[in-house]
Amino acid sequence: MDTDELEKRADEHAARRDFAGAIALLKQLVSQQPDHFGAWIKLSAMRNAVNDGAGSLRVIENALNLRPFDFSALLMRANQLGRLGRHHEAGLGFGHALAQLPNAIPAKMQPMVEAARRHYAAWQSDEQARLHDAVIAVTPMTAKLDQFISSLLRITPFERAGPTDYCYPGLGEAGF
Repeated sequence: MDTDELEKRADEHAARRDFAGAIALLKQLVSQQPDHFGAWIKLSAMRNAVNDGAGSLRVIENALNLRPFDFSALLMRANQLGRLGRHHEAGLGFGHALAQLPNAIPAKMQPMVEAARRHYAAWQSDEQARLHDAVIAVTPMTAKLDQFISSLLRITPFERAGPTDYCYPGLGEAGF
């Protein structure tokens, strides 16, 4: 069976809520065509539908290996990390996803984007409090340290003396 037919049949199984059947077909599809990004996304969703959170996360990582900056895949990863109780990683993941937010998103995705913003803001707040406590344990808090923490967590932009010369994808900027 060719990959288009496998995907069509997997979609039909998913529509009938036969998630196990869809998973079997999608596994076959990605074994035949491992660079099929959409199939990895669907397989992750089907694993999630059968409450296999760890499996869903493993599969979404395969999708991200193909497209590391895909907004939807990053958002799925962050949500799955949260479901698995890995809240620190999920918060960071929501930040990574939001950094890749396209200029135009479908209206049906807007509630998911707003939820991601709320999760990320809560993570930022928790991390800011944790870092403040860690700093205060060893030295008095100064305005510069507070600004550094805030910039590190992307709560406020850091002050630049001028434009930066280098950009390292995937790494956040931090002012010193």
